[in-house]
Amino acid sequence: MKPHPWKVAPWLLLSLLAGCQSDTQDTPEAPLTLAIAHINDTHSHFDGGLLDFNAGSLAVRAPVGGYPRVKAQSLKVRQWAHEQGLPFLFLHGGDAFQGSLYFTNFKGQANAALLNDMGLDAMVVGNHEFDLGNEPLAQFIGKAQFPVLASNMDLSREDQAKAHPLAKLGNFVHYDAKAGQGGYLIKTVNGQQVGLFGLVLEDAKVITSPDQDVDFHGEVATAKGIVAALKAKGVDKVVMLSHIGLVRDQAVADAVPDIDVIVGGHSHTLLGDFSNLGLAHEQDYAQMHGTTCIVQAGQYAEALGFFTVSFDSQGQVTQCQGHNTLLVGDQFSHDYGSGKKTPVSAEDKATVDAFIAANDNISLVAEDAAMRQLIDQDFKPQVEALNNQVIAQVPKTLDHVRIPGKARGGAPLPVHGSEVAPLIAESMYQNLKAMNNAVDVTIQNSGGVRDAIKEGKLTVGLVAGGLLPFSNPLVTFKLKGSDLAAALEGAIDNAVDADGIMGTGDGAFPYTGHLRFTYDGNQPRGQRLTVVELLDDASGQWQPLDPAQVYKVGSTAFTASGKEGYLALLHRLPGSYVDTGYLDNAAFIDFAKAQGTLKPLPYQVVTYQAKGQ
Repeated sequence: MKPHPWKVAPWLLLSLLAGCQSDTQDTPEAPLTLAIAHINDTHSHFDGGLLDFNAGSLAVRAPVGGYPRVKAQSLKVRQWAHEQGLPFLFLHGGDAFQGSLYFTNFKGQANAALLNDMGLDAMVVGNHEFDLGNEPLAQFIGKAQFPVLASNMDLSREDQAKAHPLAKLGNFVHYDAKAGQGGYLIKTVNGQQVGLFGLVLEDAKVITSPDQDVDFHGEVATAKGIVAALKAKGVDKVVMLSHIGLVRDQAVADAVPDIDVIVGGHSHTLLGDFSNLGLAHEQDYAQMHGTTCIVQAGQYAEALGFFTVSFDSQGQVTQCQGHNTLLVGDQFSHDYGSGKKTPVSAEDKATVDAFIAANDNISLVAEDAAMRQLIDQDFKPQVEALNNQVIAQVPKTLDHVRIPGKARGGAPLPVHGSEVAPLIAESMYQNLKAMNNAVDVTIQNSGGVRDAIKEGKLTVGLVAGGLLPFSNPLVTFKLKGSDLAAALEGAIDNAVDADGIMGTGDGAFPYTGHLRFTYDGNQPRGQRLTVVELLDDASGQWQPLDPAQVYKVGSTAFTASGKEGYLALLHRLPGSYVDTGYLDNAAFIDFAKAQGTLKPLPYQVVTYQAKGQ
């Protein structure tokens, strides 16, 4: 595969020389404008998905995104930048891993091949790049033909005798512990130097699974050190790639105002006003937070962000403008009253085409033929084999929200929350019991569940590649009732940022099997679980949790590690922890097969009252 013409070397050579340079740029520079395209949280969605939107008064559905459309659109904006004489960068805000059967089958290798083909200039490491430990990440970086950034990731304790150490990879930019300095790159464009660095979540060890021989430095402290080092070398144009989420991006911009541009990820935020499509307007795109321009491009390769940023002769941002564009295919359907969507009429097709042509936040984009061929020949056959195995019927869509009343898609589940996560917790309970490893309760964190279960046929592929893509092993352990309650309350507090303390995200919110609880956010800490009851199989009755009694608990290994507010789970009885080796997605597949038809549980496991309600 032909490398992108900028390759890795120009970045890395300047990066390596940077420590030896002492000259600064004393004379004013000419104004400079950069053109930057970006994606983030693509999660191996090579084939894209479906988008429901309003084309004027007509509600339609169309195919959206996917890597071949992203490549096609990136080539268009790259060509535009070339015609305007503008330097062009194509950046990825992290989380290429997970999300589909392509990752289940090929780990990071398929992503490396396709992102190379797109011609990326750099990518920051996302939290899901660590889900399987460091080795798949190292193998991905080893195949990448572009720099991969984790400027606050410290490898000074890394075991260099392991099979795939990160420190030996020439295109991996990380923290230099000897210098006490985060790694960065410098690129010369139009005779001027631009600095680039990338931040990983400082609490990556808490929310994901990197090897234990690495460490992560603070986001703000690392950014301050890098910007100071760049300024000392006369570099006054600084771009930060980040995978820390929009709120933290804004916090870094406040703390380090000399960062000019932040290209973000992690929060899956589609910045810009999409209300013309009947979609959300979360926050503005290319928003100026102080003197820093911040962008992010949603999720799942559905959109491409593109903007230009202009600097004056002193390196100050004078203009930053652009937009996210949703990339849709040319096949539209509409419900004409039958309850099912069918292809639109010729008249409506013309209406939709005209609507799209008149709006710059959505575009008709044909897939790049070469990339589609690469996917179809090298990767798709193995995926289709799994996709075709039907395991259950779903009469009605089962919705998923992380926190009751809060959802990216707006699912109306205000009190009891997800319909899917309790089924997954129940699948753990039933399968552990069938393995002669019966437990009293099970716990499923909502972030481990990645989608709703759509009406129709449920396949192995939808479970292993979309619903539960992380392949987390199930574990069991023994715990006092008081610690079990503390873990549940702690996880919810973490998920909802209770008491003004920023948590690690709403994915911490717990759903349970054979246990139900009521959470009241208006109560003092430690007293917010007002009801906790366990379902007794023998009697079919609910019994109150006994704080002094020891219970046997099942969960994923991730949850049992005490991350995301589940710290009290580490108070388990010594010697009680058992790794079953049974994966969460395999358990749900077996459960779905046994059920034949999937419906919500006959009882709700969560009653949730937010603070102030």
